[in-house]
Amino acid sequence: MKKILTLLFLFVAVIANAAKYYKSKIEFIDGSTKEGYAELPSNSMFDGAIKFRISKKEKSIRYDFDTIEYILYYTDSGRKHIFERKNIKSIYGSKKKPREHNFKSKYWSLLRFSDPVIKCYQTGENYYIDGEGEITVTIKNNIGLASTSICFLRPDEEILTMITTGDIKGANVLGRESKFRKSAAHYFKDVPELVERIRDKEFKAENIEELLKTYVAYKNGQNSKE
Repeated sequence: MKKILTLLFLFVAVIANAAKYYKSKIEFIDGSTKEGYAELPSNSMFDGAIKFRISKKEKSIRYDFDTIEYILYYTDSGRKHIFERKNIKSIYGSKKKPREHNFKSKYWSLLRFSDPVIKCYQTGENYYIDGEGEITVTIKNNIGLASTSICFLRPDEEILTMITTGDIKGANVLGRESKFRKSAAHYFKDVPELVERIRDKEFKAENIEELLKTYVAYKNGQNSKE
């Protein structure tokens, strides 16, 4: 009986471990690529490398985070998810005199919205893929928030700008909306009309996609409120 339980435990452990690897494509800083199976990235303090396998049966190889440009994951349901590792900056200070703070470390961020005009990323501590192929992002503490963060990036920028906290349980902290408006108004100062709409509370932190699509419309010359 003891041997059976031991074998059962080992079987469950192997299955659990195998489930952590997903079909993927890694592009490295030097432009080279590898296709196979990789674990999802993590921003946990003690993680510094991605475990990768050419096939599910082969021994894993570790690739240092600093050598990787991005990782594309394919799920069984046909979904694709892109992770990029970038620096992040936050906006603080008063509405009249906002300031920017750059975090020294780089963080793995999940691409949530992509347009030639602007991209949106969500950053957390750990990431999981559910049965439908969707990504679950867990809370992080290592870059100064008690929630996941939503960041924007334009084509001429290299550093993500944190705009608000993620739409998860517990994210509606005191002052979330006012901080969102301050950050968004500062970030979109290249479109004064949009800034006024943000300050008039037309957009809320949980409606990030609507804000992004509105900005894209302005940049493409479609500057109506429709």
